[in-house]
Amino acid sequence: MGMGRPEQPNRGDDGFWLRLAVGGLIICLLMYGCWQVGSWFAASFPKDFR
Repeated sequence: MGMGRPEQPNRGDDGFWLRLAVGGLIICLLMYGCWQVGSWFAASFPKDFR
């Protein structure tokens, strides 16, 4: 009752972990890029603009 897919037992899991790692890396890069752009954008504004 343990083996669900008898054909390729660990191929789908490898693909899942690969997608998870790539997705996490892309999300981290997007967050870092947005933070860099936001900090540069805030620094480029004059301080008395608020």
